[in-house]
Amino acid sequence: MSSENKIIAFMPEGAFTARQNVEKFVRLCRDELTIFGSDLDWESDMWDLTKHLALRGKSHAIRASWSNHDTSKHDKKAPQMQQPFLDFAKAYFRYQHGFHPTKAFGPRLAALRALERALCLGSVSGSCPNIEDADGAVFNLAAQFVVDKVCQRVAYRTGQHLELVADFIVGKRLTRVSFQWKNPIRRPADKNRIGKEADVERAKNLPTEEALAALASAYNTALEPRDILITSAAAILCAAPSRIGELLTFPADCEHESEGTPAKGKRYALRWWPENGAEPMLKWIVASIEDVARDAVMRLRKVTEPGRQIAKWYEEHPGEVYLPEDYCHLRHRHEIRLDDVTALLGLKNRDSVSYWLKTKQITSCGRGSEAYCSFADFEKAVLADLPATFPILDEQTELRFSEAMFVVPDGFFSGRFSQVMITSVDQGHIRDGLGNRQQHGVDSVFSRLRITAADDTPIVIRSHQFRHLLNTMAQRGGAAQFDIAKWSGRKREADNDAYNHMTSDEFLANVRTTGGGNILGPIGELIILTPIPRAEFLSMKMPTAHITELGFCVTDWSMNPCELHLDCINCRSHACVKGDREKTDRINATLRQSKELLAEAESAHNDERGGADRWVIHQRTTVERLNQLVKILDDPSVPIGAIITLSIRGEYSAIGNAVDDRIRLGGSDAKWLGMSRQSRELPKLS
Repeated sequence: MSSENKIIAFMPEGAFTARQNVEKFVRLCRDELTIFGSDLDWESDMWDLTKHLALRGKSHAIRASWSNHDTSKHDKKAPQMQQPFLDFAKAYFRYQHGFHPTKAFGPRLAALRALERALCLGSVSGSCPNIEDADGAVFNLAAQFVVDKVCQRVAYRTGQHLELVADFIVGKRLTRVSFQWKNPIRRPADKNRIGKEADVERAKNLPTEEALAALASAYNTALEPRDILITSAAAILCAAPSRIGELLTFPADCEHESEGTPAKGKRYALRWWPENGAEPMLKWIVASIEDVARDAVMRLRKVTEPGRQIAKWYEEHPGEVYLPEDYCHLRHRHEIRLDDVTALLGLKNRDSVSYWLKTKQITSCGRGSEAYCSFADFEKAVLADLPATFPILDEQTELRFSEAMFVVPDGFFSGRFSQVMITSVDQGHIRDGLGNRQQHGVDSVFSRLRITAADDTPIVIRSHQFRHLLNTMAQRGGAAQFDIAKWSGRKREADNDAYNHMTSDEFLANVRTTGGGNILGPIGELIILTPIPRAEFLSMKMPTAHITELGFCVTDWSMNPCELHLDCINCRSHACVKGDREKTDRINATLRQSKELLAEAESAHNDERGGADRWVIHQRTTVERLNQLVKILDDPSVPIGAIITLSIRGEYSAIGNAVDDRIRLGGSDAKWLGMSRQSRELPKLS
C-alpha cells in the first residue's frame, strides 16, 4: 500500500471516557492517515478532492464543503459546522473513505450535517455539538431534518448513512450511552410496480417522442461547433446504451469495422470502456442507426480536432506555450501586447484582460494599444492553467488529451475560443446543451435553434434517458437479458431491471404476441385474442402475466391468492422463456437443489421417518418436471423466445373445480355444490 493511502484501524481504549476516545480518533485521522493526501489542509473549510476522486466525464473541481445543514455546498462564506463536531465529521469522513471509498460522497456529508444540526438543538452541552452526546433521540431528529429537506429517494439513502454513523460511534465507544438505531426513513416504492402512478414514474426516465423529434431537427440544422458537438454526442447515446462519463472519455480513434461476409457484409462498432468494472468491449451498432452513428463520429472528430492539436503540441513541447502560426514570432520576444493576449485567450475585451492579469498577478505596462506584459509571465500563467491531470485525461484507461475525442479549446461553449488553452468536455456542458438549466437562464441547443415543444415550453432531455430508452426498446423487442447487459456494459444481468420501463400492458401484449405459434404446452392453446363469450372468459387461463424467479405466471391474482406459493414448477399456469440466460441458469440450479432434496427425502423414507413418503413423491415430481423443462430448453430445434409450459396430470385446483362445475351444470347451485373434480391420489412408493 502506498504512503498516500495509509489506513490505520481505530481501536478505542476501554479505560478512556467517550470524550477521550473521540479526541484519540480525531488525532489518528488528522495526524496519521494519508487518505486524500499527506498534505491535506485539515483546517480548510473546503477540501479539494479532485486529484483523489477521478470522476469520468467531469473536468471541474471536486470539493467537500464543511457547510452546515442549512447552507449551500460550495459557498466559502456560508456558516460551517460547529466545533468540536466539525473535527469529528472530518475525521469520520476521512476514515470511512479509507475503508469504504466512494465517488458519491454527498449522502455521507449530508448525514453528518443533519446530525450536527440535531446535536446543536439537543446537546446536553448547550449549543456546542459533541458527538459523545448522541443517542437514539438525536438520530431520530437528524432523520426528520433529512426528510424535511430532500426527496424520499435521497432521504432514504442519507438515512442509511446515518445508520452507519450510529453503528460506528457506538461500536468505537465514542458515545456516553450505548444504543441501537435503525434508519426509520422508508425506502421509495419500486418503480417497476404496476399501475398508472408507476407508469408515470417510468415515463420520467424516457425522453418523449416530441423531445426526440426536436433532437433530430437540431442535429440536422446545427451549424455552430458547440451545437454540432452536443447533438452528435446525443446521436451516439441514441445508437448504443451508454453512460455520459463513458462517452466523454471516448478516444478519437473509436471506430471498428468487422471484415464481414458475403451474406452479412461488414458490421460497424465503437470501442468502449465501461464504468463500474466491466471489461472493455466493442459496442455493435444496429443497422438502422449505423449511418447516423458514423456521421456523428465524423462531425465530432472534425469540431474537436483543434483541441487535440494543441494538446499534442504541449505533450511534445513541455514548458512552452502553444502559439498559432500567426503568433509564432512572439516566442522570441520579451513582451507581448495585451491586444495579442486578448486574441490568444479568446477574451471579450480589455476589462476581461485586466481581470485575467489581476488573477494571475501579472503586471502590465503602457496604455491603449501599446500596453504590454512580460511574455514569460504570460507563458507561465497559461501553462499553470493546463488541466490538473495533463497529459492524462482518464486515469482508468490512461487516455491522453491528444487522443481523446472530447477535448476542445477553452471557451468552446461560450463561443469565444482560446487559441492556446484546452479543456475536456464536462458532463455539465452536455447537460446544459440539452436544456437542463434553461430555468436558470442557461441557453441550450434547442433555444439557440428556436426549437420548442408544441405548447412553446422548452425542450429538456437528460443524457441518461437515452440509456433507459434503448434498454426498454431491447426489452420490448424480446432481447435476451444477457445480451442487454452485455450491450449496456453491465457486469450483472439483474441490473437490467432498473432500466426496463415496459408497462404491465406492454409485457402482457408481448407475451400474447409471442404466443402466436411459439408457445409450447397447454397455454399455447388457450391464448384468445378475439371477443369471447362470458363462459369462455371464466375459463380463460391467460388474463394477465407476472414475472417470477423462473419465468412468468399467468394466474390472475386479483381474484384469489396463489395456491402453489413458491412451487411454480409444479403449476400449469407457469411458463418459461427460452433464451433468458439468467432464468435458465436459475432453473438448472433449482434442478440440482431438488435432486439433493430428493436424496434427503429418500434417506428419511428409508429410515421410516413419518411423512417422508409424501416428500419423496413431491421431490420426484419436481425433479421429473425440471428434467423435462431443461431438456426442452437445451433442444436446438426449439427457437429462442419460445414460451414453454408443462401440463400436470390430475392437478387439483379449488377454483378450477368451481369454474368447471358451474359451466358444466349451467349455474345450478345445488348440483354445483355436490360435484367436484376427481381428486389426485398420491401414488404408492415401491
